[in-house]
Amino acid sequence: MNRFVIGMDGLAVKRLTANDCAFKDPKSKSHQIGFNLPHKSFKKMFHDLISDDSTQVVVQNFVVKWFDSDGQEIVELLQAVKFYHSKRELRMVDLNNAILKEMFDVGSLLLFMRDGIDISVTIFHAGSENNLAEIHGADLIAKIPNRKSS
Repeated sequence: MNRFVIGMDGLAVKRLTANDCAFKDPKSKSHQIGFNLPHKSFKKMFHDLISDDSTQVVVQNFVVKWFDSDGQEIVELLQAVKFYHSKRELRMVDLNNAILKEMFDVGSLLLFMRDGIDISVTIFHAGSENNLAEIHGADLIAKIPNRKSS
């Protein structure tokens, strides 16, 4: 077993979809620049936000450090993760950052690591699943929705 494997609760991967990247289009009418965090991958990481009560939206702010695949820090931002009770949906919002917008491409993989209110996100190019599986285990990659459903 790889000595760099981190517990599954502390890691999650998101594959960016065309819908996730729609806000890059100058003609976009998106009122909220952000993307869905699929339950299958993120429910353990954000278990403290997921609620069964009648609260419409649960919001938590996080200090998020964004890194490129070489480990170089791109930017540090204060961003919110929201849980919409009515949709049973987690979303990361407040992504209106010019540098990040340029790095987000359909198919890119985002590796999330959470420690309290601190989150590190590393952006990998599309097709990096095998590299991530070698480092963090195939179970992590198996939780990524397939391209048609993500």
